[in-house]
Amino acid sequence: MRLSPRSDERLVGIALLIGIVVLAAALRFADIGEESYWLDEITLVREVQALDRQPVYLALGYAWARLFGTTEAATRSLSALAGIGSICVVYFVGKELYRRQVGVLAALIMALSVFQIWYSQEFRYLAVLQFVALLAAFFYLMWMRYHYRIDFCAFVVSAVLSAYIHPYVAFLYIGLGLHFLTQWRTATPGKRLLWFASQVAISAVIYSASTSMRGGGTPVVEWVPVPPPYAPLRTLINFVFAQRDYLSWVVIGGAAAVWLIGMVALAFTRRAAWSADARAALRALLRRPDSGTTLLLLWLFTPIVLLFVLSLVVAPMYVDRFLIPAAPAWYVLIAALLWSLRRVIPLPLSIGVLLILFAGALNTYYTRSLKEQWRETAAYIQQNIAPGDVVAISYGNFPGDAFNIYNSFSWYYPNVSSECYVDVRSDAVAADLTTCGASGERLWLVVYTANPGGEPLRLERPVGQYTLMKSREFIGTSVYLFDLYP
Repeated sequence: MRLSPRSDERLVGIALLIGIVVLAAALRFADIGEESYWLDEITLVREVQALDRQPVYLALGYAWARLFGTTEAATRSLSALAGIGSICVVYFVGKELYRRQVGVLAALIMALSVFQIWYSQEFRYLAVLQFVALLAAFFYLMWMRYHYRIDFCAFVVSAVLSAYIHPYVAFLYIGLGLHFLTQWRTATPGKRLLWFASQVAISAVIYSASTSMRGGGTPVVEWVPVPPPYAPLRTLINFVFAQRDYLSWVVIGGAAAVWLIGMVALAFTRRAAWSADARAALRALLRRPDSGTTLLLLWLFTPIVLLFVLSLVVAPMYVDRFLIPAAPAWYVLIAALLWSLRRVIPLPLSIGVLLILFAGALNTYYTRSLKEQWRETAAYIQQNIAPGDVVAISYGNFPGDAFNIYNSFSWYYPNVSSECYVDVRSDAVAADLTTCGASGERLWLVVYTANPGGEPLRLERPVGQYTLMKSREFIGTSVYLFDLYP
């Protein structure tokens, strides 16, 4: 039996999606346990055992850890699966808003995004938050289009669950609310009532979740700096490549050269036809966006703009990863733009340039150590420590996180004798070393060197009468060995 063109297209779309999912799984599970936990992950691993905040994610993480253990690979696989699930949902968002090809392109971009891979390889709430929030946005889209109550109920349930994972997801639902207002005139009174009721329920849950977080952290994060004016643009770049410096200028130049050569060749071979297509594409882009594109724009930019403005007016809280629920809208918008410009910029050329850029960023990600090296720090001390030595911790620039920093080290070095802290930023370093080393002959000092927006913290000045015997730098930490009786 011969399949219809529509059936052929559907089968090709499904086959491409399966291939993208396989690629995404390979990228997300590759070396997933290679690097040690970093501070936030270890804090969450311990909180999973206590179940004292973020009830939805902690309950899920608790069950996952009970089933698969607390090794890095075991716990992070939860985020990897959530990241893969998000790729499937973003495909259906693109397909529903535009067409199957746009869904495939959006899924490919999300699969190759280093930003997405990064948070799919961390045992934190971010990948799961994005997945649940993406489900909420998808069910909202389906309800708006087809008016089924089941889609509305799924939207509300997903929104409530995401709010209990992290209250910053509220910015996404403000964007969806603004979109509903753009459709107010065409909505029935019953639909308006349902929407109002859903907003009351979601707002109440977000307030409750935000209040409950204050026992372990506030929605305003103390270490976050004031965002620079270009922060929103940086966020859009980071949503795709994680950080701009993941792309070398050689890679950027190579991608630009391929694009330029392709465009020059196209302009010379098609000339008048290409010029006409370019003018038509420009007119199409300048037209008022339809409801679907408006949804994506509000989904993407409402969280970014609100968090940016609040960071300037109230308190700094702008962090790219906190905006992860907005990222899928960006991938769909990029895919839709590439598809709409396919007569001006051939799709193979656009995809080729993107693949060059992704290859450069992925090479950096998989060949460079990125996370705090607590495991390596502990192993170094374990290999070199001698009888009579003692170990102390310095919280560096984060005195409020002293306990979590101690827990991060003790996760990999459970033999640490006691909690004794040295403030390497003060003039009383020598006194702190004396106190912590009272029962030993030599002291190993583990310094947490994280320094947002600056160089890693280093202990460079002499420390009283004590002799520095050796030192070793790791990512996020440094180790110093002092002779207490020179």
